[in-house]
Amino acid sequence: VFSQARYVNRIYGIPDGAEGLVYDVPAGPTGERVAKMLVHGIGAVGYHVLENTALAIMIIRKCNPERIPLVREWLTRKGLWDAADDIDALAQWCWLVEAVGKLYCCILGLQRLEPKIKAAKERGDKAELYELVREKHTIMIDTIKLFADIPLAIHYGSTYKGRPGMLGGRWVGILGFIGSLSQFIVRYRRCA
Repeated sequence: VFSQARYVNRIYGIPDGAEGLVYDVPAGPTGERVAKMLVHGIGAVGYHVLENTALAIMIIRKCNPERIPLVREWLTRKGLWDAADDIDALAQWCWLVEAVGKLYCCILGLQRLEPKIKAAKERGDKAELYELVREKHTIMIDTIKLFADIPLAIHYGSTYKGRPGMLGGRWVGILGFIGSLSQFIVRYRRCA
């Protein structure tokens, strides 16, 4: 019930999250420190460890069980043989923590930009004003993505133990499209 390609493409998330914990947690305000630690620790490392564990179990289950009896026995004994979808659902709750933490950081970023934009306007520095307004718009687009991610994370997280998600397929598609398009635009703007 999940895409293998999604997992393979996200293996990078574990070292990326660890790197974020080391280099991206600011020494500044406590709220932002906690948010960044949650984003990188639970949202990146926890999420990707759980998702990749679910992928590994799914791949193992596709193997002929008679060729891997010890692995199957160990996974069954630990209660993991049929747990790939549940582990994936738990990962989505980590995604929710990440989205809320990033949303908080976006709000702080917008609050920090406002005085800088005002000062650039007062100085008449059009080049700096252009860059600051561009950054503001990028953060606002990222905020749209996060507002789409939050209900999706809750939807997929609520599928634990085979429960149906809380959103209909149309809403999942719409929010997924909005989130993906917003993420594409943000990444394009950051690279351009």
